[in-house]
Amino acid sequence: MRFELGDQVRQGQVLAVMDNRAAQLDFQKAESNLAKLRADLQTYTELYEGKAATKEKVNQLRQDYNDALVQVDQIKKQMSDASIKAPTSGTILVKSMEAGIFANAGSEIATIVNLSRTKVQVNLTEAEVYQVRTGQSVKITTDVYMNAVFAGKVTFISPQADVTHNYMVEIIIANPSKTPLRSGTFVYADFSQKSRQNILTIPREALTESVKNASVYVIGPGNKVALTPVQSGREMGGSIEVISGLKTGDRVVTSGQINLKNGTEVSLSN
Repeated sequence: MRFELGDQVRQGQVLAVMDNRAAQLDFQKAESNLAKLRADLQTYTELYEGKAATKEKVNQLRQDYNDALVQVDQIKKQMSDASIKAPTSGTILVKSMEAGIFANAGSEIATIVNLSRTKVQVNLTEAEVYQVRTGQSVKITTDVYMNAVFAGKVTFISPQADVTHNYMVEIIIANPSKTPLRSGTFVYADFSQKSRQNILTIPREALTESVKNASVYVIGPGNKVALTPVQSGREMGGSIEVISGLKTGDRVVTSGQINLKNGTEVSLSN
């Protein structure tokens, strides 16, 4: 074992070496056999050219020689696999084995945490997830570093909801050495983006029904109201985006709609 708990390791660094003495003996034997077959093949090839050996014998030796080459390569691979290398750079978080322990194929000897880049996972509702796209910039903050803002990008949006009907979204951020985030830290993800798009919004309480079946009472001439269907969009705090059905300057009723019907005259309050 060539590491201790908490060590910083780099990708490709040898962490442990398996006992490969048996493989070394097999390698010596395979190389010796390969050398013998190489000499035999050369000898019988010369004899065949002098018509003192059969073609079948030469072909058999050539096949045996090729098989021996494969065997040598396989043993080399086994000896190379005896050196267990770090698959990534990072910090040794868990040391699962000690020297002298028998390790089966697939046994875990260590856990490495790479914090050079950090993955943030958040669960979004159905209304939220359709406003997010892959590659979108996200601002990450945390109570640990009050004045630090980490720049992140959305790298994955789950195509399927979980049992609570939320969608998991992954964000990758660079983890600066001056303000490093540890695995498991709680953070805040801000998906808001600057936009020059002009949008029309109304108070949420102006809707007479649900957002899906949205309609409002529009105040027309003579202060008489007309029930008007609208197509709603994003929810922003206490406001609803109106995609169609209203135009800038329209006046809508925000309270008392239960007592209204088409043509009802209303009084306006400042």
